[in-house]
Amino acid sequence: GKLVPEGYAVPQYSYQRLLKGNFIPHPATFVRKSLFDRAGMFNENIKYAMDYDLWLRLGRFADPVQLNEHLAVFRRHSGSLSTANRMASFEEDFKIRMQYAGNSPWSIAYHWAHYLVRRRRLTRELGAH
Repeated sequence: GKLVPEGYAVPQYSYQRLLKGNFIPHPATFVRKSLFDRAGMFNENIKYAMDYDLWLRLGRFADPVQLNEHLAVFRRHSGSLSTANRMASFEEDFKIRMQYAGNSPWSIAYHWAHYLVRRRRLTRELGAH
């Protein structure tokens, strides 16, 4: 019911940064058909993180052109899929991340540690509401 000024600044893209978390704003993203042809389309079997899965696949082929201006806004409300199901969305996001993180022990340990810290924070936040 209120307009909240955008305070989010999209970080500078790198594939490694994307592996740490999905920061690409889906509504403001445009993809060339040739890249869809190489990477595939959205995986419709993924409920919450289908865009993150696509960004990680696309990132294997090309870096994006990144604009430093806002082209879209996100409407947060209790009925949105990711807002209403924050823990399920968080868990699916991690599952997708681990499919692309590689098999090195360092990478696996890093992503698990990052997951556990963020999960604990989210659990506390959800319990406070």
